[in-house]
Amino acid sequence: MSKRMTEVVVIGAGVAGLACAQALCEAGLRVTILEARSRVGGRIWTVHPSLTHGPVELGAEFIHGLPREVWQIVERARLQTHELTGTRWRLEQARLAPMTGSWDQIDRIFRRIDEAAPDRSFHDFLEQTCADLPQHTRVEAAAYVESFHACNASRISAHALARWYRSDREIQGHRGFRLPKGYEGLVRALLAATKLDLLTVRLNTVVTGIAWSPGTVEVTSQSPDQQPEPSIRADAAVVTLPLGVLQAPPGTPGAVCFRPELAAKAYALKQLEMGAAVRLVLCFRRCFWADPKLVPSPMPEMSFLSSPEELFPTWWSSVSAGTATLTGWSGGSRVDRLSGLGTAAIKRRALEVLQRVFGVPLETLQDLVQEYFVHDWQSDPYCRGAYSYALAGGAEAGCGLAAAVENTLFFAGEATDCSGQNGTVNGAIASGQRAASELLFYGGLGPLRSIART
Repeated sequence: MSKRMTEVVVIGAGVAGLACAQALCEAGLRVTILEARSRVGGRIWTVHPSLTHGPVELGAEFIHGLPREVWQIVERARLQTHELTGTRWRLEQARLAPMTGSWDQIDRIFRRIDEAAPDRSFHDFLEQTCADLPQHTRVEAAAYVESFHACNASRISAHALARWYRSDREIQGHRGFRLPKGYEGLVRALLAATKLDLLTVRLNTVVTGIAWSPGTVEVTSQSPDQQPEPSIRADAAVVTLPLGVLQAPPGTPGAVCFRPELAAKAYALKQLEMGAAVRLVLCFRRCFWADPKLVPSPMPEMSFLSSPEELFPTWWSSVSAGTATLTGWSGGSRVDRLSGLGTAAIKRRALEVLQRVFGVPLETLQDLVQEYFVHDWQSDPYCRGAYSYALAGGAEAGCGLAAAVENTLFFAGEATDCSGQNGTVNGAIASGQRAASELLFYGGLGPLRSIART
């Protein structure tokens, strides 16, 4: 099989890979990105329905707070943004009520986490340290963590959550923003800011193996229908594969074989877990939740809805974007009851939740649905989950996953974040920029590479 030469090969065209490639090309390196999908963006995935007036996000949707990494791109590309407004509601004892004070209670729970004490799961923390709180408060806190972090509350590290809480406050994470024209605009802006004469992007290229020794890598790949592709030789590789793919057993779809094996990563990979999530977008003919003929207490300004004990515990609307769309999000332990069911069955389960929440007949809800979209991230072989989280005792595992190997293999992606922003777009972008800096400094491929190699 013929071989193509490049200086650096980047595995994955999500925002981590694109941000890394941008920095490397800016430094004058030739970069080839290999991407298994037919599109760039990774877990940013915008689709454009035929019957609705706005884009639908099947992956990332919100900018959480004011992270520098995202807003620099937004401002440079002059992307339109819209700050979330509206009211938050929750279902409590079979009754919908405004969500007042519950966020303050959850904040107080996070502040109770003692990082000087031994780490434990968030569930154990709630049961042992927050036993004085009402049961429904602990249930809601666990549901919030499982939804937002796509985790199992009985497994996620309390110390890692404390780190996230601090970093989230630093970037005003309580504020949320949308990109009305679609999150794909951020992906396009990243690509447009890259020196394209130094960049090659190969889509539909499923990496199957990475053979490496200090100072050289050879990457083998195939097409999605398992036809072999030309291998690539490079001086270094930046691996931005999702955690679920890195953990995939050999021989399974999407798995990558490293030769020699990455023994140095074994411990970190055992201390991290890929969160589970199923996302459903329902496009309705009109905002039924604002119709007094259907809902006893109309909620025309509803932005978020919490139903902690339901299969879909989190909902949000796109009323502010001018469309009658509800997104249902199920994360963590609940996903076991949804994953693999198929889109029609998942849609029905979601409508059954809305029937219980709003009291609207199931038949009426079914008639109001124009279009719907489902993505089961666990069943996606090129992702195998939503995003990463640290297990109890593994709060530092992201740093171990991020560490370069022999100044030849470098690692990026949200799972390699060490600041508390794993699972975020800004965390992924920052990781790509960090990996590029490491490669240029330690890999002997920066402006002084000819001197570094003598």
